[in-house]
Amino acid sequence: MLKRAITLDEASYYARTDYAYLLACLGRHEEAIAQAREGAERNPVLPFVIANEARVLYLARRYDEAVAKARHAIALDSTHFLAYERLAFALSAQRKDAEAIEMMARAVALAPGDQRLKGALGYMLARGGRRAEARSILASLMRGRERSVAPSGTATALLQAGLGDTSEAVRWLERAERERDVEMMQLMTWPVWDPLRTDPRFDELLARMNFPAPKS
Repeated sequence: MLKRAITLDEASYYARTDYAYLLACLGRHEEAIAQAREGAERNPVLPFVIANEARVLYLARRYDEAVAKARHAIALDSTHFLAYERLAFALSAQRKDAEAIEMMARAVALAPGDQRLKGALGYMLARGGRRAEARSILASLMRGRERSVAPSGTATALLQAGLGDTSEAVRWLERAERERDVEMMQLMTWPVWDPLRTDPRFDELLARMNFPAPKS
């Protein structure tokens, strides 16, 4: 359907960015980057499109390029919270923990109601050695669940992964799959899940979601 939408309107940045993201989630990184770049070339002043290119590069583990694209998106619009989020994840992958925390905190400040971003901030705080603050965010997320202000299961799993509790992180991913959490689209390629990939339950999740088998 997305390919058909692009055929009908090659300038449709929504269809092209969504298609690029889908390809990235399936591990088809070169195709994903090509689609994202085409979208950026056609819409060079839209921060949403540039931030999507940063996300696709990050999922392909091309972190330097992802950082550059996210910074470009921020230069276009300093209030675009998704650009800060993408920058934070790419910086975290480079183990630039202090700046990653700063950028994710800005994303949270711009979108304070987004529980997913709060989970990501907790993840980065944990990786940066600020475990007490990370656990405070985790407790806040759990209180939200008690009040039926439920954060996504992946947000909780991400924070648990940052704290090093990989078994609990996988348990929350299993819950996220049952809840049809949209962030599970990234299960196969998101670098944050690398510490969980040796758990047999992780492979079972991938199989249940019909992801292609990993290349040997």
